[in-house]
Amino acid sequence: MISPQLLGRLGVLQVPLFIDPKPNNVQFSPSGSVIKINNADCIQATALSDDILGAKYLCEKLQSNILLTRSEKGCAYFGVRDEKPLFVRNKVTSVVDETGAGDTFLATFVVCCLRKESIENALKYSNLAGNVATQVRGLYQPTKEEIVYADAKRV
Repeated sequence: MISPQLLGRLGVLQVPLFIDPKPNNVQFSPSGSVIKINNADCIQATALSDDILGAKYLCEKLQSNILLTRSEKGCAYFGVRDEKPLFVRNKVTSVVDETGAGDTFLATFVVCCLRKESIENALKYSNLAGNVATQVRGLYQPTKEEIVYADAKRV
């Protein structure tokens, strides 16, 4: 786990930071970073009863981009400079195991961003990768082919 002090030091480097904090540490994330948070943790971190309102609140308060994973509802992106959030719905009807799905989602999002993909594409493929990961018991790293197949199949 990265300490709040180290996060503060990283914030001055002017490099992209993608952070997956625990709910009680989200406030230490440097402004301008991308914070991935799931719906339950968002509600806990903000004490708001709705994950969408919580993500919007975090975006405004922290001046950071918020990646909200919403389990079966899909995901959302709240950008600091964007007027409207972006939403991607899930197509998965059953889940075998959620273990590691959030990590798979964030890793895919980071790769897409580093490859200069649009936020829309990054969200779409991250969501698909997370969906593929939930179809296997235990930790699973989906291949690019599986993600492309899931997209074509509209999992």
